[in-house]
Amino acid sequence: MYIRLRFFYLALSLTTLVPLTLWAAQAPPREARKAFNQGLRALEQGNFVEAASMLTQSLEHSPTWGFAYLQLAKTYQNLSADSKALEALKKALKYSPNDARVHLQLGLFYKTTGNCARALPRFQKALKLRPSLEQARFEQGLCHETTNNRKLAIERFEEIVEDNPKHLGAWAALGRLHEQAG
Repeated sequence: MYIRLRFFYLALSLTTLVPLTLWAAQAPPREARKAFNQGLRALEQGNFVEAASMLTQSLEHSPTWGFAYLQLAKTYQNLSADSKALEALKKALKYSPNDARVHLQLGLFYKTTGNCARALPRFQKALKLRPSLEQARFEQGLCHETTNNRKLAIERFEEIVEDNPKHLGAWAALGRLHEQAG
């Protein structure tokens, strides 16, 4: 690996070497990636107990892998283990603070547990990190609707249909909100 990085340094520049070196230093070890991939397959197949086991095993090999904590949190949510899901999400946030997916998932966690007040800032942060993240905007709208802030809910849903006229969920929400307004 050192030879390859050295070659890139000579061929590309020092500015390219630094990101490549950082990536190489942060790449999870082979054992962690193998267990992670097995965990993802189990998660996709709906085998949540196996997924949790494999993802936990991957984190034993790479305890600072934020994306693995994110997947573990989703697994725990599917198992209705909310306290474990929240713990995994907090670790994902600790190790991947600039990953919009982590903020989105934390917002979804808070929303599904009935805490829109805590969910809204997470959706906002996800949108700040990735402005094109339509799901975060949609979930914001749903939270505003839930908390009876119709004006903000309508704004969010209108933004969505302006960007994506085929978004049926946003159209349905707008219909509900306008019907309620009379």
